[in-house]
Amino acid sequence: MKTTRFAHALFAVALLSLAACDVVPQQATPTPVAPLSPTLTFRGDLRHTGFYGAQGLAKPSGLLWTFQAGGSIYSTPAIYNNMAFFGTSDVAPTPVPSGVPTPTAPPIQIQQGVAPGTGVFFAVDIATGKERWRLQTEGKILSSPAVADGLVYIGSTDHNLYAVDATSGQVKWKFAAGNEVRTSPAVQNGIVYFGSEDKNVYALDAATGAKKWTFATQGGVFSSPAVANGFVYAGSKDGSVYTLDAASGVAKWTFRSDNSVLASPVVSSDGTLYVASLAGTVTALDAVTGAKKWEKKLESRIAMSPALTDGLLLVGGIDGPFHALDAATGADKWQVAISPHLSSPSVAGRAVYLGGDTLTAYDLHTGSLLWAHPTADVIQAAPALLDGVLYIGDLKGSLYALH
Repeated sequence: MKTTRFAHALFAVALLSLAACDVVPQQATPTPVAPLSPTLTFRGDLRHTGFYGAQGLAKPSGLLWTFQAGGSIYSTPAIYNNMAFFGTSDVAPTPVPSGVPTPTAPPIQIQQGVAPGTGVFFAVDIATGKERWRLQTEGKILSSPAVADGLVYIGSTDHNLYAVDATSGQVKWKFAAGNEVRTSPAVQNGIVYFGSEDKNVYALDAATGAKKWTFATQGGVFSSPAVANGFVYAGSKDGSVYTLDAASGVAKWTFRSDNSVLASPVVSSDGTLYVASLAGTVTALDAVTGAKKWEKKLESRIAMSPALTDGLLLVGGIDGPFHALDAATGADKWQVAISPHLSSPSVAGRAVYLGGDTLTAYDLHTGSLLWAHPTADVIQAAPALLDGVLYIGDLKGSLYALH
């Protein structure tokens, strides 16, 4: 079954832990987050809402193109300057087309414990589906890229975060963490934030890769940090979400959930932080003080990141229903049985887009099925949408542009 491959990929990184709930609030002054094009960063914005704008894909009319990457795609594509950027894992990349640049990454010393296999980072023309350039790393690429100031940032299981020139594919710098980098980076105000399986959250100068600060958690950091209110919100497999000062890395407060936090935190524009644990517990907190607003236990384990829009928190587990919760109260607005639900949800227009054995779209306000589109294999990467085109990759290595 297609889902068997997903199960191995997910649970290889899910380290279970238990901790008691604990909030130590501390006052701080929120600062605004500059808006980004939704396709420049993981989950559509730095708050990780999963919202891609008012123009969705009401009903697909067909494929613009399909690109065969040759390795499993776990990346949500970032789109910039008419190119889609994404990475692959596994080591069967397609032959390099004639004339396609293949920049060489700086020499990398592979450290003990690195996952076997290599990854390839691609740039593909969104008009034609043709490859612009590719960069091979010494480990799998399981994270999604971010783009800022002409550079694309991507993590790899070879322990490195790469900063790559978006036009040429040349590596500008790389930073070696102490273990695999599976989180998707976030870039704001010239600083790139990410976490590593070495249990640390990092802040680097986005232009040079110089380290600004490091914060140590008690577990591997698989959850991709969100940035808002002058804070970095980072979940850990130790069961905690840490609220760190974005400039200094000093912890302001910590929330302890009931299990590992693999899903990325989500921050609303009105100052609510949403946390989902692997045990299926969803908690809403004041994003500045850490005060708990509500908590709800769902039926299944949550590893995929929620989406937030129009007063709804959209969240589902690996082996249970997909829910639309009232973002203010946690009450169920609707739920649908989806088996399996494997990707984080993306929202555009009036639709929620989900990956699994097929790509499906549901009405945002009712949960009614709008359409379903088959793919060659399981979809684990969240869809990205731009100008009415949906970009999605599957575990067989196909990247689709659906319109």
